[in-house]
Amino acid sequence: MQRRVAILTCLCLATSVAVAQPSAPPPAKTYPYYVQQLLGAFPASQAGGAPEVDLFLPNVPLADGIRGPTCLIRVPAELIHGRAATRAAAARASWVLSNLPDDQWRQSLDQATHVYVQFWCVPLADYAKAGAELQKRLRPHRRNGRRAEIVHLGNGQNYAVFACLPQMRWPVLQQRLKLAGGADPIDAAMTLLQRIDAKSDLAALCYQTLALRGAESIEAVEYLIAIGSPHRSGAIRAMQTCDSADVTDWLIGLVASEDRLVFRAARRALLDRPRQQARALYVSWLAQRAGKTSVEAELEACAAVGATEAAAPLATVLRKPFRLREFLRALWLRRELTGHPISPQLQAAAEQVKQLAGPHRSEAETKRQAIQAVEAIAAANDTEAAAVIGVELAVLRTRRSGGSSVVNRAGLYILQHLPDGAGEKFVRQVAATCAAPQDVRRLQAIAIHLALVARSHANSQKSGRRRPLSVSRPRVAGPRIKTVTPGRSPYGIKRGVKAPHIKAIKIKPLAKPAVRTPY
Repeated sequence: MQRRVAILTCLCLATSVAVAQPSAPPPAKTYPYYVQQLLGAFPASQAGGAPEVDLFLPNVPLADGIRGPTCLIRVPAELIHGRAATRAAAARASWVLSNLPDDQWRQSLDQATHVYVQFWCVPLADYAKAGAELQKRLRPHRRNGRRAEIVHLGNGQNYAVFACLPQMRWPVLQQRLKLAGGADPIDAAMTLLQRIDAKSDLAALCYQTLALRGAESIEAVEYLIAIGSPHRSGAIRAMQTCDSADVTDWLIGLVASEDRLVFRAARRALLDRPRQQARALYVSWLAQRAGKTSVEAELEACAAVGATEAAAPLATVLRKPFRLREFLRALWLRRELTGHPISPQLQAAAEQVKQLAGPHRSEAETKRQAIQAVEAIAAANDTEAAAVIGVELAVLRTRRSGGSSVVNRAGLYILQHLPDGAGEKFVRQVAATCAAPQDVRRLQAIAIHLALVARSHANSQKSGRRRPLSVSRPRVAGPRIKTVTPGRSPYGIKRGVKAPHIKAIKIKPLAKPAVRTPY
């Protein structure tokens, strides 16, 4: 009896162990080679994952007597519409649909974060018989969006591929699949541009399509210029992504156009993506606009192409800068063109100090490295380079609260420790030549702060007491009570009258409903 009980116990334990062991994963579905090629046309997404086949039917009726395979692919929306638009749509959907049941909420959120693209693979023999009428007879799946369109992407080895996806999103897919004989994206873009406004989101897709074809789109853009279309400026700006010599020569030729809109668009396209062929234009534009208006784009273009002919315009910018950023950039560029660039060690140290304004500013390692970088810059033999870096750090502004003030103090520390008061002299020199009032006020406040700290340090040395140099933030000279100068204040006080003390009013925040979000 005891033996039977022991045997039964062993059998029960063996059964429980067998049940507890995880079962083997189901075998992955295998699809034909053309479905694998369609999946490979979509890159993997960081947030939404990789595309996957939602539905595959190997043999369905497509038209009169024509049968073929079709598949529905679930694609992350950020691969089609971009990450920013997808996040905005998901946030709106989770807020508006937050009161729905969980299953309906997930289904609606899936429609906002994913796009369903349907493909039909028609045998070439049947496509040759049916012709263009076949495209009109195809019926898309109910999950396709409202703005989806059916397009003939092209012909492969054995099939003619049709796709149903959002409007004007198919040219990129057509290029990735390397299909020939399909719909012409240039004709589709030009047809759509004649019906939509220049501010439409579809207009940007049409411009992108024209730029995707490169030099083949020059004739189409020339037609937009000839008829005076409102899309001519956007189309020209989009062509800046093309690096071919034909597009570059064409953009340079548009600079001589009498149409001011065409001239500005071509000029901006050449500045945003500098090219060696437009080197003379960059120097000419810099000479014409130096000291009169902002020339930051021209300076960046001259630096990108290494225009050594820009020495004379650079002297004008340094003598009469429009903004402080232009002065600092022109000083860097002059040193690079004259063969005396700022050392890579100082540039790396400046970038290390800027990390104090980043998301990892509270880490001990970041602080230690930043302190070492500040000391290295302050002790550098290149006084001019250290002064430029110090001013750049002292006036840095970031969107992250509390980060820029630490970097500003580091810049002040560098300026304070330059030999023979070189930091204060450099700041006063720049303030005397800068044209922007806001930059002049900031530089004057820094100069006053440096002078006060230097005087305090000199007095402490005379009295025999050692006081460390202060790195506190500078304060603009003036009365402590704020004075209302520009017209009337929001609470009705006349100009020049001191503002009264306004007590803070505590407002109880409203309770926000619980919002479900996928991120």
